[in-house]
Amino acid sequence: MIKQRHRSTGSLHSLRVLCLSGLVVVTTRLVLSLRATHRLQAQIDKAHARNKRAAPDPQMHLHDMREVAWAVAASARLVPGASCLTQAMAGRWLLARRGWETVVELSLPMDTSKGFRPHAWLLSGETIVLGGTSLDYARHRRFERPVEMPAHEGIE
Repeated sequence: MIKQRHRSTGSLHSLRVLCLSGLVVVTTRLVLSLRATHRLQAQIDKAHARNKRAAPDPQMHLHDMREVAWAVAASARLVPGASCLTQAMAGRWLLARRGWETVVELSLPMDTSKGFRPHAWLLSGETIVLGGTSLDYARHRRFERPVEMPAHEGIE
């Protein structure tokens, strides 16, 4: 009897995670289509600040990354136009809600025979959370972040 209850609780948890992920993927897709990324970034920053972890547990981190990757990939299949960027940003938001720091990287395949095909990756440290495998990542070259120029007198 206890095992059955545990299974149903686990299923209920998975359903909650999947529903939240679906909502976040849809919201992210809408925000990106409206080109309001500053609002999305503000929500991610707010979620991370509220839930920042003081002493991260590596096992919990791995569990959260796997769970979010599964939920985002599964729910993105049901959202029209949920691109790799949509998935990476949605995953970033969900992991920020759990207190984990992540970064979205953009890249281009080294093989340019198929044309200009940018790709988005969600990384947590050296771990690829969403976007593909490490072999896929090795076949891409990432965009470098622009260097911020120092402010000069009289120039804004």
